Amino acid sequence: MDEVNPNDLSEMWRKFVTGRQHEQFEQDVQQRVRELLKDLVDVLLALDRIVSGGGEDHCRLVRNDLETALERFGVREIECAGSLFNPEVHRAVERCHQLATPRGTIIDVVSRGFTWGGDVVVAPRVVVACDDGGGEDSHD
Repeated sequence: MDEVNPNDLSEMWRKFVTGRQHEQFEQDVQQRVRELLKDLVDVLLALDRIVSGGGEDHCRLVRNDLETALERFGVREIECAGSLFNPEVHRAVERCHQLATPRGTIIDVVSRGFTWGGDVVVAPRVVVACDDGGGEDSHD
């Protein structure tokens, strides 16, 4: 019988553990995707009910359900009204002269933005205060 090298056993053990970790990781990812898909299908079914006559109140409930599902997966709204414009986070769609507001302050949110895992998924579209003395000036 050949002699067993302790380094070989150590390497075999490392490969075994790494393989099991990879399998577990894949199973965890599949489970999270399955949960997300279930939540999205639930929203789709709720939208079907709205289309068939659920009305405005039901629409609001579906919106809340969707927001809750996104929050469960770590999607967070970017709170930005009143904060300073940051081109890495926000998308300026308009600038507006406002005497009482410091330059670069977000004065309105045209559409909300969201992050996931600290990364911007959808940038909020905002109106930013400027002090150039002009009126409104649209930028896309």
